[in-house]
Amino acid sequence: MKILKTFGLLLFLLGFLFFNALIFFGEYQLRPEIVNQKITDTLKRELFIKSSHDFIGRTFTSQFAFVSNLKSVFHVINESQLKRYRIRQIEIDTLISLSHGPFSSETIDSVFN
Repeated sequence: MKILKTFGLLLFLLGFLFFNALIFFGEYQLRPEIVNQKITDTLKRELFIKSSHDFIGRTFTSQFAFVSNLKSVFHVINESQLKRYRIRQIEIDTLISLSHGPFSSETIDSVFN
């Protein structure tokens, strides 16, 4: 019985190690057809493609590097929209402090009007 327990424990540990190692063996890539499928709004899609031209189609061997680069693309997009609409940090802070849960039209109007 002790041999069976030891064998079961070893089998479990090997499976667990293999499962965790799979994270590091994958390849990650954002293809243009995925962008077109997932971002249905034309203006948002064009803005995303414009800001991520060096990201789309590039293959990453690390999930963490892929997500980090994707975050930086969204950061660039957000910064460009803040500049485009001249939204200041104080307005963002006011909007957040007035909102309890989802943003409403009334809350947004009260901040920007």
